[in-house]
Amino acid sequence: MNSKLSEKKRFIPHGTILPFILVTALFMYWGIPANLNDVLIKTVYEIV
Repeated sequence: MNSKLSEKKRFIPHGTILPFILVTALFMYWGIPANLNDVLIKTVYEIV
């Protein structure tokens, strides 16, 4: 058989797993507070 066909194709290429996890985690940590921003502004205006 052809060696290229027998190799398992990976979604994330070898050697890029750590940067992929880092970027994904940082995007999540940015997205959660950005999503709560509207709720927090409304709550602060109600308190003040």
